[in-house]
Amino acid sequence: MSEELRAQVEALIPYKTVRKGQLELALEVAKAYAEKAILLARYPTGIGKTAAVLAGALASGAPKVVYLARSKSQFQAPLREVKRLLERGISVPTVVLVNKKNYCLLRGALPLDYEEFLHFCRVKRFTGACPYSSEFEDAEIPVLVTPKSARSLGAKLGVCPFELAWKALRKARLVVASYPYVFREDLRRLLVESLGTPMDVLMLVVDEAHNLPDHIAESTAIAVSDATLRRAISELRAAGIGQELASSLSNLLGYMKRIKGAEEGVRIPLDELTYLVPPADEVKRVALALEKLTGMYSSLWQLYAFAEALRRASHEYLVTAVSSDGSVSLKLVLINPGKVSREVFPKVRSAVLMSSTLMPAEYYVAVLGFPGERVREVSYPFVWSENVDVVIVKGISSRYVERGEELYRRYASAIDYIFELPSTRRALAIFPSYSFMMGVYPYIRSKPVIIERRDSTIGSMLGKVLELEKALLLVVARGKFAEGVEFTVLGKSLIDTIVIAGLPVPEPSVENEKLYELLQERLGDRDLAWKYVYLYPAFMQVVQGIGRGVRSEKDKVKVFILDERMIGEGEKYLSMYGLVPRVGKLPL
Repeated sequence: MSEELRAQVEALIPYKTVRKGQLELALEVAKAYAEKAILLARYPTGIGKTAAVLAGALASGAPKVVYLARSKSQFQAPLREVKRLLERGISVPTVVLVNKKNYCLLRGALPLDYEEFLHFCRVKRFTGACPYSSEFEDAEIPVLVTPKSARSLGAKLGVCPFELAWKALRKARLVVASYPYVFREDLRRLLVESLGTPMDVLMLVVDEAHNLPDHIAESTAIAVSDATLRRAISELRAAGIGQELASSLSNLLGYMKRIKGAEEGVRIPLDELTYLVPPADEVKRVALALEKLTGMYSSLWQLYAFAEALRRASHEYLVTAVSSDGSVSLKLVLINPGKVSREVFPKVRSAVLMSSTLMPAEYYVAVLGFPGERVREVSYPFVWSENVDVVIVKGISSRYVERGEELYRRYASAIDYIFELPSTRRALAIFPSYSFMMGVYPYIRSKPVIIERRDSTIGSMLGKVLELEKALLLVVARGKFAEGVEFTVLGKSLIDTIVIAGLPVPEPSVENEKLYELLQERLGDRDLAWKYVYLYPAFMQVVQGIGRGVRSEKDKVKVFILDERMIGEGEKYLSMYGLVPRVGKLPL
């Protein structure tokens, strides 16, 4: 890399001091764009990934950078860097794209769910009833267009804030957007058209990309509930139209009652449901007639969206009946995320996936269909990996076939032994599932114990930890307390011991089993398919768990992995983060 590029990158990191690893990451990002690569940036928390990636992206010469984020906190990170650059006199025109409802100035939109809002918006615009639907000439757009600034400017000019933000895309250099804008085909097409830039020159950045397959599935999922069907039937009967459709919906409702469902979902054959769900065209025809008659939004539109998605679904989709609080929903979800990602990543000039716990490159090639020849990896060791002492314990495993009272007692005994060590003050025990945790809990003798329950709040858990000098916390992997929660005071971790109480292999849900089937079919290798669906996600959760104990350079943590399945391939996985585990035994 030239000295000129290095100087550009340094100027675009808006801090007096460049942190260790930031410059290297920024240069790797710029290099990825030059070489048309897909970069997997495995960098830990606390190193300033966002500032480095944006600096590299902007210095690369990419005309447009699309930065995907999922949560509000993830949106704030790139916006913070844009504001700091602006303070330094560097203007990066930026547009934030979240769902359309967040931009709306009409009070009537507030109580509506999102599908109702979209129809509400269409009707208001079509009838001229929206005071903000008039066309407008190019307005003076601020450097940073957020929902808040767009609403403020929209109210001042009397124009739709969302349309204002959408028009600002043409001049934007950076777009910070939620996942559906790229992973939903209709939104992606509109986004690319509005940017005025073909996909093959774009740089795509995906924040917290370790859960990308799940996020893609969520972006494409669609559901219809029994409550929606009952409302639709009532609407048709009240209006006196569509009685044949109402009868079909009653049959579908009866079917849903018979099959019921479970929280994790009951699998339903696609062919079986195709005969029961009315044709999308018929639902649309009646919905239009009903609205013309009543002038009101119809629940039939939610059924139409589901029926249309079902019509397009292939064997890579899965339908489940899911029960929650006495209600049953039919949920259609894409099980093979590669179907969507293959329409995105091979077509952009370059992409950066960043997270502290990214899977190995082979996973993204197999599961998301990344072109292997374009994938590059860059890893930075756990910033404070030398502060982490990891022991993998032999002679114990949480395999499903071994679960029972004897195993629960052995896990409780191991946890008690670790908690009684003189070096242990506050220990965090992370279990593979809630049911496994509740199997072990009755046999734990240690006191005091703080246990994650289904209704536990983050505030209550942290409050209890702060009150106690010595405590044992029991939480569940993939839960709200195992990742994303800071057990810290003044930047220092309260946790000095982590117990991985069983390898957190994903539950064999209907979705996972379907993905396993698809990967077996594509790869022709059962073991490889199992590794990608179950083993690698488990290893990732172990790393996530370890991260709960190390939040600063002052933190030191001991980690006990109570599952011998981590030996071998798991040790290799941990080595990507600079972690060198020892293998040993405890008196169980």
